[in-house]
Amino acid sequence: MKSFVAALLILLMLIAVESSHSGVFERDWLALGDGLLTFDDVNRREWLDLSETQLAKFPGFTLEDRYQSVVAELAAGGQFAGFTVANLADAEAFAASAGIDLSTFDFDTNQAASLRLIELLGLPVERPGTFGNLIAIGYLDEIGFFGRRVAMVPEYDPPTRVSFGSAGLLTTNSDFLSTTSTGVALFRNVIPEPSTVVLTVMCLLGVWMLPALFRQRERAAKGRWISWLSFVDGARDGLAILRRMSSSYSRCSSRGHRRLLRFEQCEDRRVLAPIATDVVFLFDESGSSTADAYTQSG
Repeated sequence: MKSFVAALLILLMLIAVESSHSGVFERDWLALGDGLLTFDDVNRREWLDLSETQLAKFPGFTLEDRYQSVVAELAAGGQFAGFTVANLADAEAFAASAGIDLSTFDFDTNQAASLRLIELLGLPVERPGTFGNLIAIGYLDEIGFFGRRVAMVPEYDPPTRVSFGSAGLLTTNSDFLSTTSTGVALFRNVIPEPSTVVLTVMCLLGVWMLPALFRQRERAAKGRWISWLSFVDGARDGLAILRRMSSSYSRCSSRGHRRLLRFEQCEDRRVLAPIATDVVFLFDESGSSTADAYTQSG
């Protein structure tokens, strides 16, 4: 009981630690150490760096043409097979997992989370004519006003003498989007892996149940040994009973009773009792002696 309580306390502590570390993390995509993925631990998704889908790398005359060239690579065998173009809801869920408060653009509230997300997405752009205003731009599977494609834009705009600054997630289809600054927001769902908590719980349960398993195996081995001895003793005593039955049958046959079922009418009526006793014994692991049971019934 004490070991179970200790295991439960450790489990609760691990759950608290695991929850406190949920968020977004860098992962590798094609090679060890490339850091081209950002893992969303809350929604179980991997987001591809915008540097890999930068529109300048794909053919087309307009931004939309280049976007469609990226989308064509999502097909089986394409460069981005297995990925999906994010929509607005996906982008907001991603930003929330990164720690961005979607209800405000307060700089103090979102500055750390916004800057980290911009860096993780791999294509930080300093907006022209500003002082350290960093953004990352990823096209979404959304069409906004005037038929223009919408982009998600995490923003980090530090305070200046003339502004209080801002930080958060923007969505825009403004004209400042360009082939060099804009990528396409792609993600893929990840098959859940055993978390640290699950693996630890399995180990704790294994350690807790190990003594009980050993005791069970020991009892099972002992039971098999007793059953084998009982079988040998029962077989030996059974042969003796069959020999006695044969002799009793001979005596009964001389009186005209040729059926074993009518032994009760013979002179020796005690023949059937040892049979029943030995049948019980063959299923009994108490270790009692068949010979003694036979003697008592006889």
